Amino acid sequence: MSKLPSPVLQRGANENVARCFVNGMWTYQSCFLAARPQIGEFIKLPFRLVAILYLLPFPLAAQFDTVIIERKPAQAQSRHELDAYLDMIESHEPEKTVSLAARFAKQFPDSEFLGYVHSLEMDAYLALNDYQNSVAAGEKALEWNPKDANALLKLAKVLPNGVKETDSSAILDKAENYARKAIEEVSALKAPRTLPLAEFRRVTAQMRATAHEALGIIAFKRGRYPESVAEFERSTGENPMADGALFYRLGMAYLFSGNLDQAKTALKRALELGPEAVRTKAEEQLARLRNLSSKNP
Repeated sequence: MSKLPSPVLQRGANENVARCFVNGMWTYQSCFLAARPQIGEFIKLPFRLVAILYLLPFPLAAQFDTVIIERKPAQAQSRHELDAYLDMIESHEPEKTVSLAARFAKQFPDSEFLGYVHSLEMDAYLALNDYQNSVAAGEKALEWNPKDANALLKLAKVLPNGVKETDSSAILDKAENYARKAIEEVSALKAPRTLPLAEFRRVTAQMRATAHEALGIIAFKRGRYPESVAEFERSTGENPMADGALFYRLGMAYLFSGNLDQAKTALKRALELGPEAVRTKAEEQLARLRNLSSKNP
């Protein structure tokens, strides 16, 4: 059977496959779903996967959007393997994704997609607020691809949320290592020819911002509040699309550092940006600051 040429070069019947990768604004899920009805008799199909991590406000939530190129595209060795992976991509139910991931790992223990499968599995456990299994899945993803910046970033943000007094130092050290490794990997990425340079710079800046946000969380957990402020400030500076959760964290770091005016400014920004859970927490802190000001005019 024939091997499908590079998707970027393919034309004719597989035009949708090519367009996915030429147009860097599509998600990799969309690319795969566009490709699925097109592959026909082709068994071995190279993919250039694209993904950027957008971490949502609270600890155990994450999702993918667009576009970073993996250094080595994965290949499916059979149509059955490809279909099993695409079933995971199509799943929008966390419980089902977890089940599909376990089945995939059992059926295809040597698959080049296993790193991506475990990354999807981690997302599913995050959606289920399952801390331990989300970390386990993320670390499996790194076993398959130690340079997976997305997995590194997710672990760097998730790990601090499971810190307990007895093991806090080791876990925070591990989270910091993941965050710094992610910064190294993002810095080593090269802009692909299929992606506009401005878009590549925007995406990598957001990934660096996520790493610095994780470092801010880690510093806060360690009680190093000025360091936490510096990391959160760097994160907001790198990411023009910073969300309310980041400004809430910045506000709390200012507050614990004794910078009440700056804390108010950051918390007001968090209140503006939301989402609702962030607005509620920001309003609570602003109310406390107003009460404190009234007692100490």
